[in-house]
Amino acid sequence: YEDEWPIYEKKILDHYHKHIKHSDSIYYYLLDKEDYEKFKECLLEEADYPTIKHFQQIMIDRYPNELLETYTDIVYRTLETANVKNYKESVKIIKQMKKIPDSEDRIIQLVNNIKNR
Repeated sequence: YEDEWPIYEKKILDHYHKHIKHSDSIYYYLLDKEDYEKFKECLLEEADYPTIKHFQQIMIDRYPNELLETYTDIVYRTLETANVKNYKESVKIIKQMKKIPDSEDRIIQLVNNIKNR
């Protein structure tokens, strides 16, 4: 049965990933297994901003560029509807982006793009 476990585990994870959204337990499971690639894939494809922020330090340590890209996308999506709430949320995200090493140029580019819209 030990030889078959990886096949079953993959099926379980794929099912969980497709059908159960926004549950942190899958992320903790993947971290416990040290399956960082699958963790990144699940987190960045399915998670909302608060969940990503919760795991931010892990992402900064392992995937800073992917985290910057994701935060940039979230800011653009958030600002599609212009209102004070979305503006404030975008500012919070940009502040989080500043915690990512070597993010200054990306942030400047993002802010300039927003200004020129």
